Parts: sequence; C-alpha cells; structure tokens
Amino acid sequence: MKAHFLPLAFCAALLTAATGFGQTAAPTPPPPPPSAPQTLHVLISAPLGRGGENLYDRVAADYGYVFRHRKWPLKISMEEFGGGRYHDPLELDVFVERIRQWLPHEWTFAAWTTLKIGNQKHDLGIIQYVYDRPAFEQPDISLDNLVQGAARATAKKIEPLLFPGTR
Repeated sequence: MKAHFLPLAFCAALLTAATGFGQTAAPTPPPPPPSAPQTLHVLISAPLGRGGENLYDRVAADYGYVFRHRKWPLKISMEEFGGGRYHDPLELDVFVERIRQWLPHEWTFAAWTTLKIGNQKHDLGIIQYVYDRPAFEQPDISLDNLVQGAARATAKKIEPLLFPGTR
C-alpha cells in the first residue's frame, strides 16, 4: 500500500506547484508616506528658433519660475521631451507650437498641453497667450514675459486638476 501512495503524493505535489495553489501573491509596495512630496514632471517639446537657438531652455526656465512661485506642495522637474522615456504618475506635456510676432508690439505664444495624473489624461488643448510688448523693451525680457504669461495661464488650468477642492 505504501508503494501506491508515493506516486500519488508526487503527482499531487507537482499539480500544486504547477497551478500555484496555496501560494500567496507578491506583496504590493506600501504607498509613499503623505509627507513625501510628489514630483510634477514637465516635459517640454520646443522647436528650434530662427537663429538656431533652442527654445527649450527659455520655456523650461520660465515655466519652472512660475510653477515654483505658486508654492505648490510638489517638486518641479523640467525635462526635454524625447522618445523612449518612461511615463511618470504626474506629468505635464507642453508641446510648443509657435511664438509669433503679428504686429511689432503683439507677440503670441501657443502650446498644446496635456496633464497626466495616474492613469487619467487631461487634454487642456492649445493654451495661447498674447503679450502686448512695450515699445522699447528688450526682446529677451519680452520673451520671458510672454512665456511666463503662458505658464501662468497653464497653472490656472492645471491647479483645479492637481488640487481638487481648493480655491
């Protein structure tokens, strides 16, 4: 009788191992403590300018300046948009379409913007900002004022999504 029991026990052990019966699921990592600040990853895609300078540096500096001065409980990370990148749980994509000068004093900034919070994506559409440039203002200062104005318009749109129930 013992000889018949061993093959049956061996088959039962193989079946249990193959089906995973009796195994516990891998433990999920605990969520980060509430005191740990999240990071808003801002990915910027900007075309090359007429003179060959990359607009990315200016947009990253001005958006970073505006977002940091909003005093959000987030870290702000500016990155140039590129392929093969991992997606972050909190991500703002800014695709700069153009900076145009319609009249000598009227400059326009336009960027298609999306915000991803977890698995939910919010398409904010094209955020456009028009800056009425004073007559003798330096072009670099005008560009900073233009891009910072667009960053403030973006911040107003994403604040209700980032911090629901406030304001």
